[in-house]
Amino acid sequence: MQTHRRKILRDLWTRKARTALVSASIFIGVLGVVALFSMGDIMVDRLEKTIQADKLSMTHAYVIRASSDDPNNAADLAVVRNLPNVTAVQGFALYPLYWKKAGDTRFTDARMYSYTSPMDELTLEPPSLVKGRYPVAGKNEIAVERRFATENNVDIGDTLVIRILSGAGGRSEIKEETWTIVGTVFQPYQYPVAPGAPEMVRGEVMLFPAYEDAQYIGGFKGFNMFQVRYTSYQAALDGETDLKTALTTNTNYRSTSVLIENPQDNTFLQQTRSLANVMAILAVVALIVSGFLVFNVINSIVVEQRRQIGVMKSLGAMPQDNFAIYSGLSFIYGIIGVIPGVLLGIPAGFQAAKVTGMQFNVFIEEFQISPTGIILGIVLGLVVPVLASLLPVAIGIRVTILQAMTDLGIQVNYGEGRLAKLIDRLPLPISIRQALRNVAQKKARLALTMITLSLASGAFMGVYAMLSQLTETIDTIYGTFGNQITFYPTPIQDREKIEALIQDNVDGVKMIEPGSVMAIEIEGYKPKQLAGAPPILYALGNNPNNREILNFNFRSGTGWENDPNREGVVINTGIADATGKDTGDIINIRVGNTDTQMEVIGVAIYPFDTVWFRWDTLAKYGGMLDLQGNARPNSYHVIMTADDPTVKEVDDKIDEINELLLKQGITATYNNWVQSAEYTGQVVNTAGGILNTAAALIAAVGAIGLLSTLSMSVFERQKEIGVMRSVGATSFTVAVQFLVEGLIVGLIAWLIGIPISYWLNGVLANAFNFGDAFVKSYPLLTLVIGFVGTMGIATIASLWPSIGAARKTVSDILRYQ
Repeated sequence: MQTHRRKILRDLWTRKARTALVSASIFIGVLGVVALFSMGDIMVDRLEKTIQADKLSMTHAYVIRASSDDPNNAADLAVVRNLPNVTAVQGFALYPLYWKKAGDTRFTDARMYSYTSPMDELTLEPPSLVKGRYPVAGKNEIAVERRFATENNVDIGDTLVIRILSGAGGRSEIKEETWTIVGTVFQPYQYPVAPGAPEMVRGEVMLFPAYEDAQYIGGFKGFNMFQVRYTSYQAALDGETDLKTALTTNTNYRSTSVLIENPQDNTFLQQTRSLANVMAILAVVALIVSGFLVFNVINSIVVEQRRQIGVMKSLGAMPQDNFAIYSGLSFIYGIIGVIPGVLLGIPAGFQAAKVTGMQFNVFIEEFQISPTGIILGIVLGLVVPVLASLLPVAIGIRVTILQAMTDLGIQVNYGEGRLAKLIDRLPLPISIRQALRNVAQKKARLALTMITLSLASGAFMGVYAMLSQLTETIDTIYGTFGNQITFYPTPIQDREKIEALIQDNVDGVKMIEPGSVMAIEIEGYKPKQLAGAPPILYALGNNPNNREILNFNFRSGTGWENDPNREGVVINTGIADATGKDTGDIINIRVGNTDTQMEVIGVAIYPFDTVWFRWDTLAKYGGMLDLQGNARPNSYHVIMTADDPTVKEVDDKIDEINELLLKQGITATYNNWVQSAEYTGQVVNTAGGILNTAAALIAAVGAIGLLSTLSMSVFERQKEIGVMRSVGATSFTVAVQFLVEGLIVGLIAWLIGIPISYWLNGVLANAFNFGDAFVKSYPLLTLVIGFVGTMGIATIASLWPSIGAARKTVSDILRYQ
């Protein structure tokens, strides 16, 4: 064993550059496995501990008040509580709040969470108390989310100046009061983003007053969501119709949408697990492809040391001795790569989880490790190199003493075969033909390097293609609508009053149009689940007389273009294909508690399944009527006079509209669509950055593999270089030949990577559960960018060996021989 160790250590030290390259490749793979797997594992673990499945609602019924009459909370909750199989129900109110610190001049927007039960008695989705206590009603006390406290540098005992909106319509100025922070809480529960549902709220803007105080601050009555839990998930599904009917018939509320979700398969857990799975797969692939480099290196070492193997055999070495030496060499490569890979991967995984977790409402503060990720990195980092070495070692040690001592390194059939003769006939410079011959001669060795680069190229192009399509989809979504602002008054307000207020008092508004949003059902159609969100179908009501609000791209029909007063609906291509309906057909629709038949007057090309109505038709069917039976909108769309307003310009206009409405005692929630588009683009870029980082790990392994393979080729072909030198070849000629070999490998890898990227494009879309949100396509620009990237990597990886070959002199070669 001592002889084995000395032989391994001398080989490692003699070929320090080779050792560094192979170990670096394994290091990158282990770093990727530990960091990326730990990231996903930490996020999922934290989310599972934070979100308690037994306290999750099964049904979220988003509601609006159907009239100005004061609701009876106890009676309304009892209506739902008495439905079959209901085990728990609570009312939830999410409304705007405006605050500032004492001495500040400008108020800041926030969102207040309040519940019909005291926070320490909540049975469904309770915020957890971090420090202090929950606020007591009537004492000007409030709790803040821990991220709000950190973001705004406030703590227990500090005060906030809050605008009091109740009674604001009867005063010239909005009242201001000082409230004391008595606790910090953590709110881990979020709700799928949906039209008509409370918007996604960041922890940095969450405040928690007692319910009675929230009504006093916000000037509202009742709540905007019923949270309901049933005896089982199936019971929740079966009870949806009864719930809608009960709300419409026996309460003052109308449901705009009802989301039903399995507590054991929460939306955010699904999304986090999907990301974690994709990251883990890409990381393991990066480590596995590093095994290809080990295969090449060990194979080259065995070929290079054939005479040594023969000498060892002549001295009595058994096959297991040679096997132990060369497999042990692979194991040491693994150890050298594993140690720094694990040590750096642990903090990298934690930091990645901490940063990425914010996208999934995962709050990670204390340092955490993933034992599974660490063990997986160590095991794969040690096992993959050894497994990769088994075949070349098994083949190499079979050489006999006679074969080892008589090996001259040149086969008698060199230059024979159809491929070699075809290369000879190519009208190319001799140096390029020689490069092609060498690639063909070493095709088995180079095949693994090509596979590695092909995976890297395919991964990069696949990610790029998916992100390109996603970007196009986002552009299509936001390009369909012409307004920059949508706001939802709470409760529903008089249309003429709202429109007159804004048109007469706000400059820079080109027009304001009514709208309506409702969840609906279509006979024979089942909504698709997208990105982990519960399946639900929304109808959007707009004013067809205004062509600037909607910009349809029709596959068939014309919608309201020729007749704005026409009754009917426009459906998107996804619904049309799923139901077999087209322009002129009749579809059966259920809106709230009303069943109706509508003619399809157009099929629009739009990525998400949506139905468009006239706003007043949808409001009528949804029960949004005034005392005289006239339709009332639950949303308004604002088009600004500026052609391409910035996020800040839209925000400023929202502030102006909001201030105007608040002075009239009207609260509303607002969507800045310019900001929404920008934020969505940032999320896409973040996801692309993470995926491309994993692809870069694979590319780095491939580049190191190509560099190492060409370096070994230079070492093995010193006789060839000497012959070239002796017949007058310049350093440039020698360098070009080896550089061209690397570029040929890169070209072939790019060609192989094309079908890989096409396949990966679809796999990534399915892994993130985009469904039919966008039509899969493959932009041609993907090929160009992939080609440039792959050839760039091949060029960089080939430069060092090419320059090394060019610097070989005849005297160096003679001394070696």
